[in-house]
Order: sequence, then structure tokens, then C-alpha cells
Amino acid sequence: HVTMSAAGGTASVTVTASQPDCQWVAGAGFSWGLTLSGPTARIGTATLQYTFAPNPGAIRSGYVRMGDT
Repeated sequence: HVTMSAAGGTASVTVTASQPDCQWVAGAGFSWGLTLSGPTARIGTATLQYTFAPNPGAIRSGYVRMGDT
């Protein structure tokens, strides 16, 4: 769970793979103002960075899903 201010900002999450050759992919579950940085398909343990655009309106929620390929 990530809480971001109305000004937006950048956050990251580290995905720990069970094996060094484990392949995984990340995707966003909403279309408003979220950018995933770098490749969204990875192998092994890696950090995924994402940026939220400023939000001048109501509270928004969504998710970033990660799983094996």
C-alpha cells in the first residue's frame, strides 16, 4: 500500500524473486497519472520505480500488480 500526496511523486518497490532466473512482469490497474519506470518485465530480484502525477481532484486509488510470466 502506498499513500501519495496530492502533489504526486515517485516511489519504488523491490520484488524478491524465489529463484535468480524467475521471470516476472508488472502492470498498472488504472489509467490516471501513473508511470512505471524502466522495463516492466524483469528476471530475478529487481526494484520497480513508479511516478504518480499530481492530483488536483478527489482521492484516487488503484494497484500495481506483479506476477510470474
